[in-house]
Amino acid sequence: MKRSIAAALSLSVVLGLTGCTAKETRTERTTTESKETTEPEDTTSASETEDTTESETTASETTESETSESTTESETSESTTESATETSESETSETTKESETSETSETSKATPTPTPAPQKKFTVSHDLTKPELNRETNTDAVAALAKNANDQMAYVRKDMTVYTFKTPGFDKMHNLLDTLYDGRATMVDYLYNEKSKTFSEDVDKYTSEDIWSEGRTAIKSTIFFTRADSQVFSFYFVEDFPSKEEGAPASYTYLNYDTETGADIKLSDVITDRKAFATALKSKYNKPLTGSDWEDNDIKRKNAALESIAADIEKGEDLSFLLYHNAIQFMYVQKFDTWSAVYTFVISTADLEKCVNMDYFGSTTPYYTLPADYMGNVVWDFDEDGTPDKLDFSFTDKTLDFTVNNHTTSITIDSEMYADDGYELDNVMYTDSGFYINLTCFNEDPINGELVFRLKGDKVEFVGEGHDFAFYPFDPSYCHFMSRSDIMGTGHITITGSCIGSDGVPVPTEPFYQKIDLGITTKKMVLGKYSDKGPFADDIETIKIPAGTAVMLIGIDSEHEMAVLSTINENPDDNELFYMACWRDKTNQYNDYDYEIRYNGETSYYLFTGPMYAD
Repeated sequence: MKRSIAAALSLSVVLGLTGCTAKETRTERTTTESKETTEPEDTTSASETEDTTESETTASETTESETSESTTESETSESTTESATETSESETSETTKESETSETSETSKATPTPTPAPQKKFTVSHDLTKPELNRETNTDAVAALAKNANDQMAYVRKDMTVYTFKTPGFDKMHNLLDTLYDGRATMVDYLYNEKSKTFSEDVDKYTSEDIWSEGRTAIKSTIFFTRADSQVFSFYFVEDFPSKEEGAPASYTYLNYDTETGADIKLSDVITDRKAFATALKSKYNKPLTGSDWEDNDIKRKNAALESIAADIEKGEDLSFLLYHNAIQFMYVQKFDTWSAVYTFVISTADLEKCVNMDYFGSTTPYYTLPADYMGNVVWDFDEDGTPDKLDFSFTDKTLDFTVNNHTTSITIDSEMYADDGYELDNVMYTDSGFYINLTCFNEDPINGELVFRLKGDKVEFVGEGHDFAFYPFDPSYCHFMSRSDIMGTGHITITGSCIGSDGVPVPTEPFYQKIDLGITTKKMVLGKYSDKGPFADDIETIKIPAGTAVMLIGIDSEHEMAVLSTINENPDDNELFYMACWRDKTNQYNDYDYEIRYNGETSYYLFTGPMYAD
């Protein structure tokens, strides 16, 4: 199953660990937040995602400045437009009848009632400007062994991600994101400080029964983009805060802004005919049953959720949504006794020009990504001949079928590329060398594989194996992909990369690979302090790390093959950064990024206690 990823980090997080404080919260709000909602990156039920949530919980409610304006938008313009259309058609019809019956009537001489302007046709253009963004994470933690819990590690940890602009010209969005970040950072810091200041007292009370429910606390606020260009900024916040409610999910907030003006983009701006759009949802996105009880129960719940979304749209509800170049995304949360299912629905818009405002779709930056819709298709004018094309995907055992405009290419998968739990069309990227299809392979491994295919006209050819993306790669020239790593616990490292100039396969563009995990040292170690001059500088200082010290892995300096870590203390000013040597099995052709920490011949499995390892 595909995992949602909290955040990818940049090297700047290393410098932030020496002690960073949240900016002062600004009192003047420059943005309006969308109606609260929930949304995971994946399009499956909550049992298939890491984060399953409903926006009526946690941070969105606790920060008044972020929620006071969230439900004030109305969509009366939609009904007004529909009424005007009906009136206009009626008046035109009556005028025609009168002119047919009497050539001398005053009506026939009057100025005819204007008919509504025709909808803009779906057309593809590449005239939008792409902002250069940098993704960073501010993180901090305290950790210790819980003696009454069989020396299991307890911790309090916070992660706060932020995007910064590397290029000028997007001042309104830069200020808007900065303001949103400030508000969330205030809440994250408050919760972290409240929880961590009693940690040293609480850790002695934890037993094996409550170490997971109370002894391990992660406080996260993460931002994910689906689109960022000179026309539209569409993104969502995921906030995962401590909750006493069993099975309480994280909170998701969808936001869409006009880049030039900074104004909210409302659903009524995007959907021009609600009834026709709702009808299209129900007719195009109703999945058929498979005959498997488990799968069919899930399909029935999703079909019912989509019916509910369609009904709300038709009634004029102000639903939250996200925008892509080729699609609009909705979500639905269904609560059960001890868990919540979060369903996401990506709806293709290229073939909905009669009920969707095409001003928001079809325009792209030079390089762009198109997500597959809920049915596993990508609808787009690939050849730019003015007619939308449809890419469909299906598979049977080891045979993959790609269909473009009724032409099917079948590709047989060999054993090295075979997925244990099936395949899914993830997205289509346009790069410097054309269109590339990214296919996710679902495996038992914590990190899923990715197969890359080139789309040439209506034919598909295999390119090679890629890596699972950490989150939606809205910019092919600046994406983040993952690879399995057992350093400080089984999981993944995140690599900043690009799909430009590499036949669609993501390759690293920065030498620092990120992975944040905590551990407690098992023995005394003497190590080199972190230095801007690098780990092998002549004047490198050393640091003594006693046994029982709580430390945080930050990531891998691949250029020098050294891990960067930090001691973690209740007072972050006392934290110190240091290096540890890394080793990598260069003969492992299936994982070029599986680094392992070593000290005096021992690996991290023996050097640290507390991290979790897969069997």
